[in-house]
Amino acid sequence: MRTRATFLSGMAVGYVLGARAGRERYEQIRRAAQGIWQNPTVQQKVGDVEGKAAETAKSTGHQLQEKAGSAAHSLLDTAKHKVAEVKEHRAPAGSRPATTPTYESTELPGSRAQAGSNGRVD
Repeated sequence: MRTRATFLSGMAVGYVLGARAGRERYEQIRRAAQGIWQNPTVQQKVGDVEGKAAETAKSTGHQLQEKAGSAAHSLLDTAKHKVAEVKEHRAPAGSRPATTPTYESTELPGSRAQAGSNGRVD
């Protein structure tokens, strides 16, 4: 990521310098950059970095897959444990659960406004 940022910064500086110096200077800078990029040594290093990145991605991918599976199993075990706890502390059969107050759709607690025949609160 750092290398990419450095590369992009270099490209931006080259572009600005090229734009200031005119099209001829821009083309000169572009040709020089292209020559460096096409250098066999540079391309070999690019290939090495790509290979290392691919290896790292595979390795990291497998590690992440293992950790994700482990985390999923852990969460499942925790959920099963919590469900068992809730079932254990549930109210005995036949007892009534606590109820919450209900209101008509047009009635609000503490409100004196009443709905008219059209359903609107006046």
